[in-house]
Parts: sequence; C-alpha cells; structure tokens
Amino acid sequence: RIDSGAANDGRLTSWSDKVNMYRVDATSSERKEFVVVQHGNMFRVLPHYIFVARVTSVSAQSVHLAVSNDGGYSFHETRLPAEVKLERSYTILDTSEGFVVLHVLHGDASKQVGNLYVSDEKGLDYTLSLIDNARSRTGDADFEVVRSIPGFYLANIRGSDGRRRGRALAEDRQLAQDDQIRTMVSFDK
Repeated sequence: RIDSGAANDGRLTSWSDKVNMYRVDATSSERKEFVVVQHGNMFRVLPHYIFVARVTSVSAQSVHLAVSNDGGYSFHETRLPAEVKLERSYTILDTSEGFVVLHVLHGDASKQVGNLYVSDEKGLDYTLSLIDNARSRTGDADFEVVRSIPGFYLANIRGSDGRRRGRALAEDRQLAQDDQIRTMVSFDK
C-alpha cells in the first residue's frame, strides 16, 4: 500500500520508497498488518512463489527482487551474479519446471534488451543464461515457452550471440545497440 506522505492517486508511475508490501492477518478478532517487504512496489503471485520488486534507489530508479516460498510470511533477497550492479525491472517468464526464468532490465530501457537468468528451485540464486534478450517498446521480453517440450525455449536476442559470459555486462550493452535480431533455441533450459 502507498503510505502517508506519498502522492496517492491509486497508481504508481515510477519506483517509490513510500510504498511497502504488507501481509494482513485476519485470523484473530482484530486485523493486524505487517510490513513484509519495505519499499516493496510491485508484486506477482504464482503457485510456488511470490515476487516483490523492492526499491533500492529512487533517484536511480533501481530495484531488487525478493521472493517468498511460504505464502508471503517471509521474503528473501534474490541473488544475481556478482557483476550485476543495476536492476531496473523484472519479468517473470516461466516457473513451470520447478525453477524461475527471469528477464532483468539492467540499463536504459531505450536499448530494448535485458538479460535472462535461471534460478534454483527456491527462486533465490540465479545464473546468467542469455544476454541481450530483445524487448519490445512496451517492455515485453521476446521469449516463448514451448509447453509441449519440457525445457524448450525460444528467445530473440539483439546484437550479440547471447553467450559472452566472461565479458563485462557493460561491454555487451555496447553490442546491444546493433538492431540485428537472432533467434536462440534452448533444448535443456
């Protein structure tokens, strides 16, 4: 909910530190509210996970992802690879196989690329899977799950081969300015 002191017209147009994620306990005779994620702005509820984007810097418009595996009673910070310094937004792409496929926008949204990460079964620890996953102008990741074949995904990338894990993300961002689109296929996640 948007706490006092924030502009409250019922919607957010940018990340705000005036918003918190609450859990409400309505099992007793009186209603109790608990802040479960301080500065938690956006959330997504899925069968085995609840995700919340937590604001880390209003001026930089950066966030970090928290996840719950116990129905929202506790949240834990996700862990992306150490070289990841800036996270601007997230798209949960798939959770159907007991892990999370996550698209993260790291830099300027006008570059229209993000990186794909794959988690462990708890959705906490992530490994870089694919760089420069193309995004539409509206922010949708260009990624498809082929439901009839487990572990089979299609993803379009922009301006790279999507596999330069040893190179710094900033270097790869330069390559992302290339408008060439390539389709990558995963046979094993």
